[in-house]
Formats: sequence, structure tokens, C-alpha cells
Amino acid sequence: MRSKEKVTVKWSKKEKDWQSRYPEWENRNARIVGNQFFNMIREYEEFMSKNWEGKPTGFTTLRDYLSQAGFDPDTFTISVNAKVKAEK
Repeated sequence: MRSKEKVTVKWSKKEKDWQSRYPEWENRNARIVGNQFFNMIREYEEFMSKNWEGKPTGFTTLRDYLSQAGFDPDTFTISVNAKVKAEK
């Protein structure tokens, strides 16, 4: 059985940036997980922007990369469901 609670990172057309969504802002663990997703995207963009010799590759953003590869970046999401706690 899956928990209804989950953390999702998705592109926001309104904000023009990656946004995380989770059921409760007060959920500290959800905020931490959402921030880790942002860090993964940021580090990926930084890593891809230069080749092994440190020269620019022309890579701009994950969003542009998805679009150029033929995918719809507005539907790209990263999500994880909370574990269901076993009742004692």
C-alpha cells in the first residue's frame, strides 16, 4: 500500500523555475527531499556545461536539454512517495 503523501519536483510555467510540491509545508523531511532534487538538477546542469577539459559544451539547462531531445519539459517530474508506517 502506498502513502498518499509524496514530494514532487516539476517545472512551473508561472514561476519559470523548478518547484517542489508536498502535502504540508511543515513537513521537514519533505522540504529536505525537495531541496535534494533541486540540488541534483543544479549539479547536473553545472556538470554538463563543461567538458573534461573545462571548456563550455553549449549545454544550457535541463529544461532546454529535454526540449532539444524531443521531450516535453513541462511534463517532466521527479517524485517520491512516503513510506507507509506499519501499525503496531
